[in-house]
Amino acid sequence: MDLLQLLAMNRRSGTLSINTRAGAGEVRIKTGEIVDAVFRRLEREKALYRLLGETEGTFSFVGGSPQFLERIRTPTSSLLMEGLRQLDECARWRQSLEVEGTALLAIAPPTADASETSARLLEVLTTPRTLDELLDEMTLHDLAVMEALNELLDQGLVRRIASSAVRVELADPERMAVLAALAKRAAR
Repeated sequence: MDLLQLLAMNRRSGTLSINTRAGAGEVRIKTGEIVDAVFRRLEREKALYRLLGETEGTFSFVGGSPQFLERIRTPTSSLLMEGLRQLDECARWRQSLEVEGTALLAIAPPTADASETSARLLEVLTTPRTLDELLDEMTLHDLAVMEALNELLDQGLVRRIASSAVRVELADPERMAVLAALAKRAAR
C-alpha cells in the first residue's frame, strides 16, 4: 500500500512485480496511476485487492513506459481506499460465514428470479468447493461473492459439507494442465 502510494505521488511509470507465498503478481503503473494488475490467475481490480492483502513477500520495480493494457481506469487513491475497505469487509464475512474447514455445495439449481451473482455461484457450486477455491474461480470481487454466498446459505440453497468431500488436489491449478498432459502421454 505504502509503495503504491509513493509511486503514485511521484507519478512513476513501470511494473511493480510482487512475489508472495500465495504466488506472483504485477501491478502496472502509468504516470502514477494503476492501469492493470495480475495475481496468479486473477486480473484487474480483483488481483490488486488480493495483492493488497498480502503481508509478506518480495518486490521489484522496473521503471519505464512500456505499452500496457489499461484495464483499470479508476484513480489510484480510490482503488487503494476501496481495496482496503474490501479487505476489511471480506475478513468480517469470512468469520461470520463460518465455512473454514468445510466445503460448499449447491443443493438447488438457480431460479429465474435469482440475481446474476447468485446464479453464477449456484452453477459453480454444483461440485463441492472450499471458500478459497470459490473465490479464486469467480471473476467477481470477493466481497460480492461472499455477500451472495451468505444469502444462499440463509435461503438453504447452499450447504456446508465436510471438507473430506472435496477432491484431493494433485497440483495447484497452474500446474494441473502439465499434469493432465503427462497423464495422457503415460496412458498411451
